[in-house]
Amino acid sequence: MRQENIHLVHVNDVYNLCGVVMKLIKPKLKLVYHIRLLSTSYLRPVYPVLTRIVLWFADAVICNSSAVKNGLPHIPEKVSVIGNPVNTIELHPPKVFREVSTLLVLANYVPGKGHDYALEAFARAKLQLPHLRLIMAGGTFGLPANEQYKKQLQERSVALGVDQHVEFRGFQPDSERLIKDSDIVLQFSASESFSRVTAEAMQYGVPVIAVNSGGPSELIKHEETGMLVNPGDVTAMTETIVTLAKNPLRYSNISAAARSFIIDNFKADFIANQVEGIYRKLLF
Repeated sequence: MRQENIHLVHVNDVYNLCGVVMKLIKPKLKLVYHIRLLSTSYLRPVYPVLTRIVLWFADAVICNSSAVKNGLPHIPEKVSVIGNPVNTIELHPPKVFREVSTLLVLANYVPGKGHDYALEAFARAKLQLPHLRLIMAGGTFGLPANEQYKKQLQERSVALGVDQHVEFRGFQPDSERLIKDSDIVLQFSASESFSRVTAEAMQYGVPVIAVNSGGPSELIKHEETGMLVNPGDVTAMTETIVTLAKNPLRYSNISAAARSFIIDNFKADFIANQVEGIYRKLLF
């Protein structure tokens, strides 16, 4: 640090206290912390302690959503909200509009990610829209608990009588292709600080139905850039799928508005300028 004459360090998330150690070694160092985890995340037992330490030592704190900011034990003026950037360079042709037929859940098979709600809502919606199919894609990290969760979902699809219309895929490296090949993205996770999947789907012009909490509720303006439902409300999830699928005009309006919103507010250079502004304020 002294050898390279470093004046500012930017650290990712509260579990990494290396920045605090560096600040103790070099008190004049400007320290920026980026917090992306919600207070309800896996760090819940130690989150209040870690965030208090970070808030005490950091010269500036960036939260990637208001949901993260509002979960801090206290909110000093040095806390800012700057969303995650999206890559506006697209590798595949634009989304081709068609009759709504494919629903997508793009999330690792981890309990709490909302696959179970999506499956139940899909089964109900399919009674009104027989042509619907559902794709679930994500990894399990090789963990037994996640493998069991995926197996339970597969068994539930059989019990619901929709197993022939649901694909359980593994990790998909080309998320852009998968999203553009889908018609509606379902984001029913119980806890998302930002939700990159939501942002990317909106960017690609694929309408998102998401729970009204956390990061997705900040990205989506209900009925304008997407659709919001209350967490765990399978009836509302079902009705929203059917409503969006049966209304091409609303679908196309949401698609266009969502794409414009994301590109205007989350492209990389726009986000980089905001972060650079914090650096300049600290250094000059």
